[in-house]
Amino acid sequence: MKKELFLIPIIFFIASCINHNTATKKKIGDYIVESKFKNDSIPDGLTKYYNLNGQLRSMFNFSDGVKNGAALNYNDNGKVHDSINYSYGKMNGWHYVYDTLGQLVFKNYFFFGQRIGEEIFYKNDSIKAFAFINFEKKRIFSCAYDSIGITGASGDILHVSSYGINSDNRRQQGVFVYLIYPPKVFVKYSLGIINEETKERKETLVLQSSNFFWDTILPAPNKNWKYYVSAQYIDSINKVNEVNVSIIEN
Repeated sequence: MKKELFLIPIIFFIASCINHNTATKKKIGDYIVESKFKNDSIPDGLTKYYNLNGQLRSMFNFSDGVKNGAALNYNDNGKVHDSINYSYGKMNGWHYVYDTLGQLVFKNYFFFGQRIGEEIFYKNDSIKAFAFINFEKKRIFSCAYDSIGITGASGDILHVSSYGINSDNRRQQGVFVYLIYPPKVFVKYSLGIINEETKERKETLVLQSSNFFWDTILPAPNKNWKYYVSAQYIDSINKVNEVNVSIIEN
C-alpha cells in the first residue's frame, strides 16, 4: 500500500512535464481551474481545480477536453481522498479511496466505465471484506476477514456462461468465465475437455486475465467430448481444498 501512495506524485510529475505550454487560471462555476486551455476554453494536459479559497480539490489529465489519464481528489486537510485512471472519458482501472489520515480504506475496479470485479475494504491496513461484482452489477461472491483469514463466505467461486456460434458452416463454442481471487486463498481456473462416456478429463489451459474475466471462442469439441471449466479453491487456514467443475453443453 505504501508503494501505491508513493506512485501518485510520480504519475502527476511525469504528466506535468510532458506538455510545456503555459497554464492559465479561469473561474469555472465554483472552482478556479488551472490548465493549458485550447481555444481559450478546452482543458488539456494536467488540470488543477481549486476552490474559491485557493485550496486544491482535484487534479485531472485531459486530452482535448476529455479526461484521459490519472486523476486525484483531495480531502479538506489536503490529503488524497481517492485516485482513478481515465481512458478517454471512462474510468478504467483501480480506484483507491483513502481516509483523512491517508490510509487506504477501499479499492475497486472499473473496466472502461463499468464497475466490475474486486471490491476490497480495509481497516488499519488489514483486509476486512472482499466482494466480486459482475457486469450486471450484482455481488456474486463475498467474504469477511479477521486477522488470520476468511471468517465467512457467500456465493459461488465459479461462474461460467457459454453460447454456440455457427461460422462458415463450422460450429464454435463461446465461453465466458469470471475470475474471482479472494485474498489469502489460492484459486486456479482451468479449461479442459471431458469424455461423456468414460468421464476422462484432460486439462488444456490455465485461465488468466488482467480484467477479472476470461472470454474466448473455441472450436467445437470432437464427438463424445465436452469442454469444462474448473476452479480449484484452497484455503489452508480453514483447511478447505475443493474443486468445482462446470461442464459446458455443446
